[in-house]
Amino acid sequence: MVTTRDIVLGTAAAAAVCGIGYLIYFDQRRQRDPAFRRKLRKQRKEVANAKEADAAEARLRQKAAAAAASAAGGGFDLDEPIPTSPQERGEYFMKHLQMGEALLARGPQAYDVAAKCFFKALQAYAEPMNLLMVLQQSVPEPVMNTIMELYAADLKQHQQEYFNHFPPQSMNVKVKEVQQGTTPDGKRIVRRGLSVIKDVAVGEEIYRERPIVSTQYLTNGKLCGYCLKSLDRADGVIPCENCQEENYCCDSCRDSARKEFHGILCAADPTTSEAYKKLLEHCSEKHTKLPLLVANFLAKMVYEETVKPEEGTEKPKYSTWDHLERLYDLKLKPTEEDQQEVALIKQVIGNKVPGFDDFLTEDRYVLIKGKMSYNAYAVATGSQATPVLNSDPVRGAFAADQKTGVGLYHVTSLIAHSCDPNVDTQYQDGTNELTLVAKSGLKAGDELYVSYIVPDGKETKERRKELKEKYSFHCKCTKCTSSMDLLAEGGAGNDEALDVTQMTSVTAIINDDDSVDVTATQVTTVVDSTSTSLGEDGVSLETEITTLEGDGTSVTLKTTELAVLETVDESSTGLV
Repeated sequence: MVTTRDIVLGTAAAAAVCGIGYLIYFDQRRQRDPAFRRKLRKQRKEVANAKEADAAEARLRQKAAAAAASAAGGGFDLDEPIPTSPQERGEYFMKHLQMGEALLARGPQAYDVAAKCFFKALQAYAEPMNLLMVLQQSVPEPVMNTIMELYAADLKQHQQEYFNHFPPQSMNVKVKEVQQGTTPDGKRIVRRGLSVIKDVAVGEEIYRERPIVSTQYLTNGKLCGYCLKSLDRADGVIPCENCQEENYCCDSCRDSARKEFHGILCAADPTTSEAYKKLLEHCSEKHTKLPLLVANFLAKMVYEETVKPEEGTEKPKYSTWDHLERLYDLKLKPTEEDQQEVALIKQVIGNKVPGFDDFLTEDRYVLIKGKMSYNAYAVATGSQATPVLNSDPVRGAFAADQKTGVGLYHVTSLIAHSCDPNVDTQYQDGTNELTLVAKSGLKAGDELYVSYIVPDGKETKERRKELKEKYSFHCKCTKCTSSMDLLAEGGAGNDEALDVTQMTSVTAIINDDDSVDVTATQVTTVVDSTSTSLGEDGVSLETEITTLEGDGTSVTLKTTELAVLETVDESSTGLV
């Protein structure tokens, strides 16, 4: 008779035999299969890292609790600098966040110190706006108000520090504030523009600038994959030693491309080549190069974050991402195409960069793409090759058959638009190095303007329509507002949105210095009403707009622009 004990013993024996058999198989595979050994080491490392992470978090909680116990009494240093390494920065964030939570439990007497702790955590967090939204739902209103006050003051300070440092003086330009009107209570509405710091003669070079990233429109491989120089004019053609598909004009360009972006995007890697080819096919099908420009930019970010500065050199004060953050974007909405592009770029870069998949969210991709769409410039290197069709809204007064590529530039992105520009972008040495040249004589302090489109041969209505479709603003440059075409159009029209900042930045924040500081990304603008009236000197356009501030409040701004006309027909039906 078979008893329960027999069944248990038999099962145990069978399990032992199976276990021994598996151990023998496991040991043989470990010895013979290199890939299996690598996988095993990776699994062991992941387990060890998880245990270390748990232990580190436990230590942080203990430190935070101890610090919180003495913080209200001044025992915690809130002036501790934010670390630069990702691991230490994460620990810094966690410590201050947990300490803020612990202080909240002590009641209103600890609210001020708790707010400072949350603010320090905010400074160390990669996505501060996301954290602000979480805090808004989880902390008392007095604490949130203090956090927002600290955040606004810090933002203003960093903006000022940034523009004191950038652009470098050697480029002969600086960022200046330009008044765009006043609020109903008399505060100035200002935007940022770029001005020269010295007198410049007609035809004189102001500065030269290489792009942050660039890519070519051509599909026939006749441009250098780094500087976009025509390979027909190069001394020789040097292919990528791995994929043999990307070509360069010299060893220096090949090495720079490999370090900055091509090393990650190279089609020779069997784990990513299929995804990269699909990305190229997608761009060709949709007649766009922006996804490739974004991919190059993200790869360059990885390069900047992972490569240490050469010996004897310092890490730049501001990263490429710091520069991008201060540029205006088109406020694009995610589409199915964006989802496809995000998935493909993740397959290309995510397999090589740990944590990249978490970083490249759909919203972040659309933000970067929106900034590229608004700020990228057409590159014209003089190649005779035929460019592909392209639907990207890139700046530059070049005809379609002159455009050989597209690039994103640090300084030149800050220049405002005018249909009657006083500077011109040129590519004098046949590469993507941009040369800014004066089209008219300039005095120190004069603001610079380029044309984002080809303005010649187009009426005001046509130019405005193109700019509105590509860049989402209603052009109010001197050529548009002084043109007699304005009368034929019937004024601004109630469907025209007033772009307070014209071409560079379109958000408004009320500051303590009796001015409205126009920054980059926190406000949406909606026209409430527009009226047009005839004055002695011309047409006065009065527009009220409502801005949604970062803290959720709204501010109504009113501005009046005077379009001076040489002659005015008071009986014109175009005036209301």
